[in-house]
Amino acid sequence: MEFILNIEPVAKCRARTKMANGSPVTYTPTKTALAQEWCYREIAKQKGDFKFSPHSPIKMEVTFYRTKSKWLKKKVFIPYLRPDLDNLTKLITDSLIPQRSTQEIRDLNRAIKDAGKAINPNPKTLARLHKRLEKAIHFARDNAIMPDDAAITTSIERKRWTDKEHGYIVITLDEDKEIL
Repeated sequence: MEFILNIEPVAKCRARTKMANGSPVTYTPTKTALAQEWCYREIAKQKGDFKFSPHSPIKMEVTFYRTKSKWLKKKVFIPYLRPDLDNLTKLITDSLIPQRSTQEIRDLNRAIKDAGKAINPNPKTLARLHKRLEKAIHFARDNAIMPDDAAITTSIERKRWTDKEHGYIVITLDEDKEIL
């Protein structure tokens, strides 16, 4: 299965921590979060009904085509400078799993647990939370291209320059036949 994402390659940034009301809060930088969400949505749109079977080893090939800055010397033929290839790849691998729905499932499970601990738990509230949890689980299952128990066993990454006006990413995912 091949995906072409028309976005300038963005590296996955390290999580940031700040103090808010006297306690530390960890967050993902906005540029990274937006790029990851956009890549996830584009992959989900292009994949259609395609899914890998459970327990399948996956071979991933990713090529990042970047636009060459005008200030670079003409002698530079390979994009070996920043961003690092592993950080570019990390954003793509994280985009294969629906992060937002995973966080929503975690939050709903916590809310159900807290509501159940109440002295007089409201059955309507619990029923509503269970229904939202079920929807979130179905969304995550339906939109994830990789099942939870599948694993990327082979990864090939490349950085290249492009002659086009903007960068893009080409992702190829197949079952890893060498493992089977």
